[in-house]
Amino acid sequence: MADTTTVAEQATQEPLTVDEAMIAVMQEIGPVGKNGRNEKQNYQFQAYDDIVAAAQGPMAKYGLRMLPEVIDQKHFVRGERTNVAILTVRYRIRGPRGDEIDTPIVVVGEGADVADKASNKAMTAAKKYAFKQAFEISDDTDDGDFKHPVAAGSPIDWYVAQLDRPNVWQNPNALASLLERATGAGHDGLHMPNRPGTTLRSVIEARGRKLVAEQQERQRRQAEEAEAMRAQMSAEYPEPSESYDAWDQAVPAQQAPQRPAAPA
Repeated sequence: MADTTTVAEQATQEPLTVDEAMIAVMQEIGPVGKNGRNEKQNYQFQAYDDIVAAAQGPMAKYGLRMLPEVIDQKHFVRGERTNVAILTVRYRIRGPRGDEIDTPIVVVGEGADVADKASNKAMTAAKKYAFKQAFEISDDTDDGDFKHPVAAGSPIDWYVAQLDRPNVWQNPNALASLLERATGAGHDGLHMPNRPGTTLRSVIEARGRKLVAEQQERQRRQAEEAEAMRAQMSAEYPEPSESYDAWDQAVPAQQAPQRPAAPA
């Protein structure tokens, strides 16, 4: 049955506490399906627009607001031209009485863009996961992120999956970017699975040194081969001792003019 309570009648009622309002919103939101799809990496996810649309109406109905505050931010360039922003955002949730939840929601959002939209994308990601945490929004099956082909149950599993990718394992720049990301997140000291005493940093640095050494060795061999080729060409095709004109006729070498003898 539809709610027929008027605005005037609602104004005379006692406002809900922030906890009561949050529970009421949670009851109305329900699961949000995985309607977004990443075609490049072949996985589905809960889209930001779907989550916001599901929460916006009930939040307005029960007088809830989410107030963001960026408490930490990191910016760097990944690869040659991808700008990356990692933002830590604290969300205070305020109810219709003006009271707030005891423990704010803290989330980390990451965004990447070749132009100037990295921070915007990071804020969007942070807001999406703040909504999911605050109102326990599920997709009625499994957590969407664990369906991501390169995600797993712990951070080190994700990094291992990245290292398994040929475009990362064979690329010194990609390895350096991965190590920079791990360092920024405090994950560079994580230990590799089934390799006691071996950290993520040591694996990436050792692999990077090997790739650089192999590249230098290739350049050295190429330089030697080029020099050998030049020597062979010089031996097989020496510079002619005589010059030739347009009709392929030898042109006598010009002799230096003789100086006249001094008078006796």
